[in-house]
Amino acid sequence: MRQAVAAFAQSDAKLARASKPKPRRRGGTFDQAFRELVAKRDALLLADLMALKTVFYKLERVSDQGKNICEETLFELLGEVKPPKRYRVLFVSARDTLVGPLAVAIARKAFPESGAYFSAGWSAGDELAPEAEKL
Repeated sequence: MRQAVAAFAQSDAKLARASKPKPRRRGGTFDQAFRELVAKRDALLLADLMALKTVFYKLERVSDQGKNICEETLFELLGEVKPPKRYRVLFVSARDTLVGPLAVAIARKAFPESGAYFSAGWSAGDELAPEAEKL
């Protein structure tokens, strides 16, 4: 956070770019530390474990805010924007013979650049519904 604020205050794109990846690296560290604490849960009170989880969450938020400041600094100085997010979306229906494939077709048509779309069913359908074949 300190480096991110310094990059913004000094209008230093190089420092902003150098500081930006750090939050991502630390995020996994917080998760790993909490998993290790949960593995040793017999030695800790539940209240202490939840307090530590809260601390980890707050640290992760500060880290994310630092990343956001770096991104805003790069936008202000160089006009760089974040790449658009791409999502993986799974539509689930009873047999995946009509509703799921229809949802995939609509999503691909309406939001082609936003993600990858798939469908699945709770149980296997015999064949694609005739109404869906025209998609």
